[in-house]
Amino acid sequence: MSNEPALMGTEHYIYRKDGKIRIYRVGGGEPVLFIHGVRNSGWTWRGVIGELSRHFACYVVDLPGFDRSDIPPRQYSMDDFAEAMVDVMDATGLEQTNIIGEHTGAVLGVLLAAKYPERVKKLVLDGLLFWNSDQGKVIWEKFFLPDFTDTTAYHLPVVSLVSWEEAKATGQGNVAGRSIEEATESDREVWEKQEEIHRRSRLWERYTYESITRCDIVAAGARVKAPTLLLCGDRDVASHSAEKARAGIKGSMLTWVSDCPGYVHAQQPDQLVKETLAFLKG
Repeated sequence: MSNEPALMGTEHYIYRKDGKIRIYRVGGGEPVLFIHGVRNSGWTWRGVIGELSRHFACYVVDLPGFDRSDIPPRQYSMDDFAEAMVDVMDATGLEQTNIIGEHTGAVLGVLLAAKYPERVKKLVLDGLLFWNSDQGKVIWEKFFLPDFTDTTAYHLPVVSLVSWEEAKATGQGNVAGRSIEEATESDREVWEKQEEIHRRSRLWERYTYESITRCDIVAAGARVKAPTLLLCGDRDVASHSAEKARAGIKGSMLTWVSDCPGYVHAQQPDQLVKETLAFLKG
């Protein structure tokens, strides 16, 4: 990982019948499992892991199908992803853990807390997407399907590959939730890392987006008992459902992060660290 954390970490692989899952472990103390979203990997947490590893044993996962984890031979439902995370916890000896998740990773945190309440202590969810299956179907058809325009690479249309220069010229795309029009040259490293993941996993990304829009996140949220902190950037795409998520997860707290065009952990990492320390240690 770039931006070396405060403590030296170790890399591990969990071997399952659907392929290996990569884990990076750093720090000591109470455990925290970090779960990223689509088109990202454990790399996305590089801005917060250094400071948090001073306080917690941090387990940073690459989800199945992304970056250094294998792409499974079949499409995964969100329940399949959740079971993969339980396998990770079992293999690393985590009987119970805190979870920090962003977007799809936040949804997985909700599913894990709903299905395996004894395994999840607290949740910190950055940009939780929150819909039922009927709403998810509309979102899939209205917002996701139109983006799948490349019919030349796979048996299903996928998102086209676009270079940084092309994206800046056309104004299409985003970097860690921030629109490409707002992005600066300093965001280029993030764009190129996302494109590296994207180039390998475009079909898997389509499958995952389809699976998440089939997921009834509202029903799962109603079953969550773990103390939950919701963080949301004021211009994050997930901001439209943030209040609904707060109302749907009993006892959850919602913190709005102002002047934040995308993922809090990427755009305002110091704020995520501050809020997480106060919540997990409180």
